[in-house]
Amino acid sequence: MLIGLTAHGQRFVKTFDTLDQLLAANPNDVHTNAHVLGSRGGDFTYYKGDTTATNAVIDYAPTSGFSGRWRRQWDGVNASVEWAGAIPDDGIDDA
Repeated sequence: MLIGLTAHGQRFVKTFDTLDQLLAANPNDVHTNAHVLGSRGGDFTYYKGDTTATNAVIDYAPTSGFSGRWRRQWDGVNASVEWAGAIPDDGIDDA
């Protein structure tokens, strides 16, 4: 998990129950690092000036009216279909 440090050396990672809660949050209150629980969850970092296209898997635009992007932290290789909203083994073709 990525940990941000304040000028006083304190660690801040805010945890959210859902991805929607993260996107609706004020990024200035989150200290740029966040952890989201659940199947679409993971570790995210906020980039204030980023204008990368939102792909709803790795890069997300805040829904709270702020500019910038929340970017999922991952190794660039091992992605999960759940990040895109697929539900494995639910009997529905997620292709």
